[in-house]
Amino acid sequence: MAKTSLNKQINDYLRDRNIPMTINEKNRINMNVVVRRYATKGFAKTYGVELKQKLMCPVIEYYYIHEELKRPLLNESHIIALNIAYVYELEMIKEYSYDIFEALSIFFKDKGYILAAIKMIFVRDEDGIIVKIKEIEKEDCL
Repeated sequence: MAKTSLNKQINDYLRDRNIPMTINEKNRINMNVVVRRYATKGFAKTYGVELKQKLMCPVIEYYYIHEELKRPLLNESHIIALNIAYVYELEMIKEYSYDIFEALSIFFKDKGYILAAIKMIFVRDEDGIIVKIKEIEKEDCL
């Protein structure tokens, strides 16, 4: 299956579930959001766990997008203190992130895969917060 076809299917699938999607990065919130249920390569190496190990619960990670820094890990206090996102935006981002992960876990399960992790960015829009799914890499599925 071609990447563009898969991306279109994913976007259509999420839109059908009332998750607002975009292809535009204008007005992006300067952080990557990762939700993971299994230890992928970087996570396994950082935390000393076995590759592909199922985690006890879904983990949400935030990484700062900043040209001069090397994608530092953020916590919710950092996000608020650095004015990356407002409290209400962060709540929406968390809710959307978990909903998207759950929906795409079903989407990929129906195709015979297990979704290990997903990377997203969020964009401010006149209607609120909308999501852009980063490319799903081979290591993101088991």
